[in-house]
Amino acid sequence: MSKLKYGFKANCEKQALEYRTKLGLLPHEPINPFLFAKWLSIPCIPHDEACDFSNEFECLKQGCWSATLIRSEVAAIIVFNASLASVRIWSSIVHEIAHFLLGHRAEPLFSAYPLFQRNYTNAQEEEADCLSYTLLLPRTMIENYARQSAR
Repeated sequence: MSKLKYGFKANCEKQALEYRTKLGLLPHEPINPFLFAKWLSIPCIPHDEACDFSNEFECLKQGCWSATLIRSEVAAIIVFNASLASVRIWSSIVHEIAHFLLGHRAEPLFSAYPLFQRNYTNAQEEEADCLSYTLLLPRTMIENYARQSAR
């Protein structure tokens, strides 16, 4: 059962089109997550450049994660698992951007590293999923591809 508020999906579609317009993209053009993050002033850093892999980061070494939004009161960065396929990296970065755009805050993943926020609520994850999917594949893009395929 969806926990999304009434109108949330429609609002995501609207936001996706607004961001595409601001980025100079046509509604059916793909969005590049790295350029979108840069436009939002969120650096995207591969994990091997961002972490010293102490014992607390053992899971980062093992590849059991995709990306994480690290934010403070004044800045944010996204650290992504560079060992994954590029389509997974793009999807994961847009998911973290969605958390940022939605203003989500989470409990720290590690008490010694409070900037690593990963314990989002299920509702926050569902919202970020919805917005990220819509940013990657807005309805107008799907409709455009459907029209082209029908020819």
